[in-house]
Amino acid sequence: MLTCKTVSRKVSAAMDEPITLADRLRVRMHLLMCPACRRFEQQMEILRVAIRSLWKEAPVEQQPGSDAALSAEASSRIKQVLDQGAPPEPLD
Repeated sequence: MLTCKTVSRKVSAAMDEPITLADRLRVRMHLLMCPACRRFEQQMEILRVAIRSLWKEAPVEQQPGSDAALSAEASSRIKQVLDQGAPPEPLD
């Protein structure tokens, strides 16, 4: 039997990527018996729907993945850190 901690992690993981059939069955069994974990799963789904709704309503330049969401300076600093693996220089 899975613990509530394990189930919450698997419920969260399942939001991002598929989990194995065996894990899905174990999680479902646990959810049948645990009202707290059922509430957690429901809350995660509510958050997921709300975030998708807000993302769809946001102007294109504010949507995740849009280059326009970052200033040129911020983009440059992030690129520097990713390219060099070094911490960014402090802002003045």
